[in-house]
Amino acid sequence: MRLVISLIIIVYLVGVGVVLAPVIQSAWNSETASAFFDSIGKALPDALTWPVRLAHANARPCDGARLNLARLDSLSAPCRQLATIR
Repeated sequence: MRLVISLIIIVYLVGVGVVLAPVIQSAWNSETASAFFDSIGKALPDALTWPVRLAHANARPCDGARLNLARLDSLSAPCRQLATIR
């Protein structure tokens, strides 16, 4: 169990590093130390929520406003039922 928890934490921290990498690269040589840490501080909340953004990006919409009713065959069963009810 410790191994599983350790792997989850490692994957999470690597993901945070991947999200912060462009910010660090762009600010590393071009900004002062205070501006560098300020830019990291501004990017940190988005970096810490990367699993939520990944889940939302991969989720299929079931909302009728965003649903393309012409492509019902490509939807999952619950979304298909919701689309046919409306």
